[in-house]
Amino acid sequence: AVAPGAAAAAGGPAAELRLIALFVAKWKLDLTRAKLILAKLSPTRRRYVIQHFKPASIGPQTTDALEKFIADCEASGQWDTAVAPTVPKAAAAKAAAAKA
Repeated sequence: AVAPGAAAAAGGPAAELRLIALFVAKWKLDLTRAKLILAKLSPTRRRYVIQHFKPASIGPQTTDALEKFIADCEASGQWDTAVAPTVPKAAAAKAAAAKA
């Protein structure tokens, strides 16, 4: 399976917009506010937020929780220190075997 962020990176802007729309729908965020908040982020940081944002509850306050999550990430720098997903060992071994 392909990670959501990887699919967006491979598909370009249209895939990125779809990923944002799915994220907004999943958490029932205020569409306009959420798009503005996410549009200000770099693609890497936006993918981090989409993959790691897990609100305690869903409702009118969820968009506020998203803003707080992003502010916390900005303050701590946690999205800049996150390790990029690695290729599973089995897939790496298979790729190496294919080259041999």
